[in-house]
Amino acid sequence: MKKIMIRCLVPFFTLILLVGLVGCSSASEPKQEPNQEQKQEETKNTVQEVVQHIAGLPQGFPQELPIYTGAKVIESDNFNGNNYTILYSVNADYDKVLKFYVDAMDLDSAVAGDGDAYYEGIDFGDIFVMGLTIESAGDAVNVYMTLQDNNQNEGEADDSDNDVASSIVTYDMAEEVSLDESYPEDLVPIPDGAKIIGCSMVPGTSSGFVDLILPGSEFDATAKFYTEELGLTPDNNVTSAQETAAFKGEFSDIKVEILISHLLNEGNDTFVQIITNGK
Repeated sequence: MKKIMIRCLVPFFTLILLVGLVGCSSASEPKQEPNQEQKQEETKNTVQEVVQHIAGLPQGFPQELPIYTGAKVIESDNFNGNNYTILYSVNADYDKVLKFYVDAMDLDSAVAGDGDAYYEGIDFGDIFVMGLTIESAGDAVNVYMTLQDNNQNEGEADDSDNDVASSIVTYDMAEEVSLDESYPEDLVPIPDGAKIIGCSMVPGTSSGFVDLILPGSEFDATAKFYTEELGLTPDNNVTSAQETAAFKGEFSDIKVEILISHLLNEGNDTFVQIITNGK
């Protein structure tokens, strides 16, 4: 009887051992991280659901544009047909919002600052993001984007050359918008000849964003203008693709950031983004 019990228990313990080994084997397998394409697809699916439930967006605003969950739109406009601006605030950590956009748009996190980040010339499917600013504002984060939805041009022209040309906002074809009366123009003036193509200010404050466009040949003159007007030394950067001049300063308790950029490809003009943040 004892021999029979021992023989029966041997297979039983062998089975337990095998199950344990299988469990250890599966647990020890390294977790496979999703690649960039998978991250973007997951973000896109989440974004479409988020955008559909955000109030304050103009008709035609692209639903595939990444917007952080919980965003409250301060202002969003449509101009020049298929061009849009959006300024929103969200109660979240700056690092989390930055990572959201780095993953969604395949951006380089190394160029981001401590509490603020600026990117330009981002191709996101049929959307061309001219400028993306992410800025920490105390317990919240402000996000501002200017973009063009090239998908809305489909069917309007069959000529591929015309499609390429239409994806570039030029000084000659840009339509101006009004400058918000709360913008501190006495502290941060607008250069003569500049066209205001975007303006979003937090109601009742001196905090917000202004986008300007000037002819491509005016890059140096614009940088000189703000150097003399603000008394600041720009941080200049020139690559084979673009030239930029960045200014940072504080005037009368208003933090000011200005980025002047000019893509060196033929047909591109000078863009200026001004950010003011009143305390």
